[in-house]
Amino acid sequence: MDQLEAAVERILREAEGDPEGRWKLCGDGLIQEVSSELGISRRNLEDRLAELGVFSRRYERNLPSLGPEGQRRLFSAHVAVVGCGGLGGTVAELLARAGVGRFTLVDPECFEESNLNRQLVCTPARLGQPKAAATAERLQEVNPAVCCQVACEALIADNAQELLQGADVAVDSLDSAAARLVLEEACHQLQIPLIHAALAGHLGRVMTVMPGDWTVRRLYAQHDQYTAEAQRFDALQSPTVTPAVLAALQAAEVIKVLTGRGDLLQGRALVVDLERGAAGVFPLRLLQWGSALRRLLGRSAGRAESPRAGGGRGERT
Repeated sequence: MDQLEAAVERILREAEGDPEGRWKLCGDGLIQEVSSELGISRRNLEDRLAELGVFSRRYERNLPSLGPEGQRRLFSAHVAVVGCGGLGGTVAELLARAGVGRFTLVDPECFEESNLNRQLVCTPARLGQPKAAATAERLQEVNPAVCCQVACEALIADNAQELLQGADVAVDSLDSAAARLVLEEACHQLQIPLIHAALAGHLGRVMTVMPGDWTVRRLYAQHDQYTAEAQRFDALQSPTVTPAVLAALQAAEVIKVLTGRGDLLQGRALVVDLERGAAGVFPLRLLQWGSALRRLLGRSAGRAESPRAGGGRGERT
């Protein structure tokens, strides 16, 4: 008997079935103890247990909604998070807690004091550290079964396909239109779904972009025009709560893509206005007409907010 099967046999002896007999649960500490003692990968051990319908108790609250097959799909998934700031760091942590097994984390920047208000991974002790590497460290603290590939560099046309290779889905947590367009192009070439979010102030949007949709290109067609509206967006910056809300919505879209459950925000966007407590799902054509969407959200035309969510340069993540 090899080490992996010996570990499985030991854990099976202590696993307990749920009341309806749908799966078995075992202590998370036991899995960690056995994998450490026998010197085997926790990721491999959890994958093998899942094949047998046995899961760590950390997923006990996931299983009634996702089911064993949905949880297994998350274990085997590979998610690329491009941008590890206010959006990306939170998305990555939520997905690690949900059980996503592998991550590629891409960000060229290091943490600075202005990130402390909203970037979940950023702490005083991590100031000056590379965001991508610190995020990987955080994910492995949260879930030791997670495997991370770190790229402390900017995603550009020359490296985009290499960085995204092998991913099942990509998360757009960027803060510039030019970078978003490069990411969408690479996802199209690799046939990878893309989960997009953008925000400014208390306003933001989330949508899923499938290969061939070119939704980002349509939204950012005029990104090189630094308009008066974009300048007003620069002043809105990124308050504490907006990235957290949008990151949760992005994570939900990722999970829907990976598990095949639920209706995707494809060809439409979920737009939220946290200042007014308003939200709505709108077709793409309305996102290109600020005054129309402002009326739908109950905004006056004279306010600075716009459904473009910083569609030029005025975005902060």
